[in-house]
Amino acid sequence: MNHESCIGHTVDPLAGSYYVESLTTQIEEKARYWYEQIEGMGGAKAAIEGGYYLKEMARGQYQNQKEIESGERKVVGVNTFVLNKSYLFPSLRVTPQGRLSKSGV
Repeated sequence: MNHESCIGHTVDPLAGSYYVESLTTQIEEKARYWYEQIEGMGGAKAAIEGGYYLKEMARGQYQNQKEIESGERKVVGVNTFVLNKSYLFPSLRVTPQGRLSKSGV
């Protein structure tokens, strides 16, 4: 969990809530930036029509994928703690009679 949540990037993430406050400040700054960008385009409708939202989502997804592939962003089971073996799990097969008896009908 530490690799994906980044909880281990600070000794005590809630100590005096300085860490939480800094994360909140980052979110506020990004939200303000996007708000100003959209207002500068003439509002949400103009931003949608101009493809701003789609462009920003694609840019973010591309950046995220680059970070995963380079190893900068850790995703358990994808680029860290990956099992070398393939496991086959048995299929669950339920007969119609079994479903009826389990549902109480």
